[in-house]
Amino acid sequence: MMNTHPAPPSLRPIIAVFSCGFMLKHQAQAFVLQGAIDAAHELGFNLVIYSGTELASPVANLHQNVLYELANSRNMDALVLLTSSLMSFVTTAEMTEFHSQYSVPKVSLGIKLPQVYSALVNNYS
Repeated sequence: MMNTHPAPPSLRPIIAVFSCGFMLKHQAQAFVLQGAIDAAHELGFNLVIYSGTELASPVANLHQNVLYELANSRNMDALVLLTSSLMSFVTTAEMTEFHSQYSVPKVSLGIKLPQVYSALVNNYS
C-alpha cells in the first residue's frame, strides 16, 4: 500500500546499505538495490547506499571502502549488508568484527552472520 502522507525527510528512518560495486556490475545486486529503492519510496524511509568494494580485496581499489567509514550509528537507524559480495575475501569472524562498529539493527543478505538477522542465498538449488 502506498504511503500517501509521507513524513518529512528529517523524520523518516534512515536505512543504510553496504554493497560491493556499482549497481550494473552485479545483476543480482542491482535487483536487490532496486527493490530497496522501491521499498523506500513506498514505505517512506530514507535509503543511503554505500557502494564500496569487497572487504580486504587483493585486487580492488580499497580506497573505495572509505565510504563505509562515512556511515555511523548517528546517521543511520539500521544497516543492510550485502554479504554475498562484500565477503569474497574475508571470513565470517572478520565480517563480524567489521560490522560490530555499527551499533544499529542489522540484516545480512546472502550469508548467515552471528547475532544478525539474515536472509540466506542458495545459488546451488
